[in-house]
Amino acid sequence: MENRHFLLKAPNHLIYLDTLMEIIPDACLVYTYRPLREVIPSFLSLMETWQPLFGGKYDINIVYFN
Repeated sequence: MENRHFLLKAPNHLIYLDTLMEIIPDACLVYTYRPLREVIPSFLSLMETWQPLFGGKYDINIVYFN
């Protein structure tokens, strides 16, 4: 099998790591760390971008500054 990369960045995939390791036993898992003060603004920006796709309105100022 040729070398291929499969990238999952969302933490909700963590519950399937056992299954992943059963299917791909030689998989290499890389854990990265980001400081919380970088993660929260990034997450809020992502939510602001995605909300129109799901029919909602998201005001980052309400969540971030309250």
